[in-house]
Amino acid sequence: GFAEKSGLIAPEVHRVLEACDAAGVPASMTMLGNGVFACGEAAERVLSGFGEVYRLRVARRGAYIIEMKP
Repeated sequence: GFAEKSGLIAPEVHRVLEACDAAGVPASMTMLGNGVFACGEAAERVLSGFGEVYRLRVARRGAYIIEMKP
């Protein structure tokens, strides 16, 4: 994919992506920083071996205003 062809993957990110690939976990890197995002049931198990994992979900409704400041 683009990430590999760009030559921008840090070695530690490459190791995480290889582990995800070996486990059949769809994953890619973030465009800034050394971050990886992945999805699926096995993602947290695979990623936890490399550091802290944050679990997020997609909102069921569209964007909305949380707070308005003057």
